[in-house]
Order: sequence, then C-alpha cells, then structure tokens
Amino acid sequence: KKLCHASGEIIALTEEMRMIFEVEDLTVASPATVSRCGMVYLEPDILGLEPFVTSWLDHDIPELIQDHTDQLEELFKHYMEPAIMYVRLNIKEMNQSVNGNLAFSLLKMLDCFFAPFVPKEGVTIPPRIVKAIPQLIEPWFIFSVIWSIGATGDGEGREMFNKWLREHIAKKPMAVPLPEDGTVYDYRLAEDGSFNAEGDDDEEADSAGDLVVEWR
Repeated sequence: KKLCHASGEIIALTEEMRMIFEVEDLTVASPATVSRCGMVYLEPDILGLEPFVTSWLDHDIPELIQDHTDQLEELFKHYMEPAIMYVRLNIKEMNQSVNGNLAFSLLKMLDCFFAPFVPKEGVTIPPRIVKAIPQLIEPWFIFSVIWSIGATGDGEGREMFNKWLREHIAKKPMAVPLPEDGTVYDYRLAEDGSFNAEGDDDEEADSAGDLVVEWR
C-alpha cells in the first residue's frame, strides 16, 4: 500500500496502517473511489453540536479547568444552541456561517482564555488567579459567546443579539452581571486571568490581594 501525494511524494504504508478521510461531499469522487472505500455519511443536523463540545471538554481543556467541567456543560446547554438558533432565525450575517463554525469559534475563544493555564516548564500560575477561576468561568463564557456566535451580524443584528442575550441571561442571572448601559459588545473583563509569565508584575499584583472579577 502506498500513499501518493499530489506533489509526487510516495509514502509506503505498513499492513497495520489505516486511513480515514473526512470530506465535505463526493462531488469530484469517481465511482471507483466510492466503490473501493467504506462510506459513512452523517447529516450535520443529525450529528448536532454536542459531540464536538463533549470531545473538547474531555480532551482539550487544561487540568486546572477540568474541575469546572460541570459548570461549563451547564453554560453550553443554556447558551450555545439557543444563541445559534436565534442568529439563524433573526440575524443578517455579514459573512454567512454554519452552525458548526459558530460552535468551533466559541471553543476557540475559550481556548484563548484557558491557554495561560496550560502547564509550561518554569512558569508558575499566580495563586490569586487560580483562586479566581471559579468566578471567571462564567464571564469568560459570556464574552466568548458575544464575540463568536454574536459577532457575525451587522450593526442592526448586533443590537438584536444584545437584546436577546440580556433577556436570556436574566433567566439565569450571572454572578458578575454585565453593566446595563450600552450593549454587551462594549465590555470586557477588567482582569481576565492572564498574567506575565516572567512573574515580575504578578509579584506586585499578589500583594494587592484577591483578583476582582468585574466588567469595564
């Protein structure tokens, strides 16, 4: 068995090796290709978004965040699919998206917040930030929803999403609520849990006491 690249490179495969290809469609596949491969077709609507979230929670979040998996699951259930459905039914997007794209954008935004908590040799995470993680999870999530699912609409669409999100949050009030003035797009966290890996600034910050989680 050989794997032949378009560049002309040929890679020999052992008998134990198997390949799985994930393709969007079979538009340019020949009958020979189809007949020689085992095909598994899943409608995106049937698969849904939950498997992607479950896989991400199981494998992609840092150890320090894993203790908060239950809280993250509840946030996904309460916000992700309702927000995507609202966008689909009501928002005019500047660039058309698909549901999976919006879900992955949400996960990537959360990855950005979690990145400082990935263990690195020689880097110590300040205790005040570790202590604040339970209070930061929900604001991180809401900020990520705003700038992933809620970011594809035009100006009018953002006004509509702002109104919807505030009403949806009211059903399950946040521990650190967004300010009422302006729109949800106007705010960010005063301290988002990031820190200087060199440690110089954080020694001074630690002496200031606990991290205060608030919007500004």
